[in-house]
Amino acid sequence: MAKRRYSGIKKNSKVLKGAIICVLLVVASLFITFTDSPLLTIAKNSGLTVVSIFQKGISSIVSGTKGKLNAMSELQELQKAHDDALERLNVYTGIERYVTELKKENEILRSQLEFSGNIETDHIPCEIISKDPENLFASIVIDKGAKEGIEKNMAVTAYQDGIYGLVGKVVNVGHSSSIVMPIFDSTSYISARLQSGRYEGLVNGAGGAGDYLIMNYVKKTARSEISTGDMIISSGMKSIYPKGLNIGRVNSVRSGDYDTSLEIEIHPVIDFSKLEYVYVITGKEDD
Repeated sequence: MAKRRYSGIKKNSKVLKGAIICVLLVVASLFITFTDSPLLTIAKNSGLTVVSIFQKGISSIVSGTKGKLNAMSELQELQKAHDDALERLNVYTGIERYVTELKKENEILRSQLEFSGNIETDHIPCEIISKDPENLFASIVIDKGAKEGIEKNMAVTAYQDGIYGLVGKVVNVGHSSSIVMPIFDSTSYISARLQSGRYEGLVNGAGGAGDYLIMNYVKKTARSEISTGDMIISSGMKSIYPKGLNIGRVNSVRSGDYDTSLEIEIHPVIDFSKLEYVYVITGKEDD
């Protein structure tokens, strides 16, 4: 009985093995058949296309990201180079301005020294160390005083743009500095005359009325001989100011019907807004 059962199992096992082999042969045949099938080819190609597009997209994104990172890095480097260049430019510009100012100052000093050597009267060259640029009528402080021989009421002159003219007088003297009252002051009076016609008068400042001077007591009969631009000079008569100093030029002439003298408006030859150096006159000067 047992022998018969064993024989049946062995027979079934052989049948099962044969069936599996048949199934495998069928699957292999189907695979071989569909390998060359157009549908499978289309599917494969479609899959490859999708994968290719995906790969290209990823590659493009990666390349774009790298490009942006490189561009940002280059932009930062350019910005730094620009900032460095701008800083150097500011330094060079400052140096250029300083050199230009130094050259200008040297030219002025050279001109002042050259003129100082040609002044025949005794004088003391001074530099202005304080003034109010918005108020031409305010006093001026110079860098010399009693230590250098400056005294009160000495005349103060200047050389500017080829013109030698009157600035004012010393009103206060310290040990190493002095105060100068400009000719614009209303209490400043100068004995003067017209350089061409030789008519005399008295010049004084207009105070706060403007940057001009007034010459009074000129004979009314002199009007026909006075022209705009004529030079007014100091006469030296009973005055602390030496004779022949340039004061200003005629700007206008006025007189009323019943006035016996002329009133002449004068524009000073010295531009006080640009004044840097002056000469304090310690001696007398001829015409």
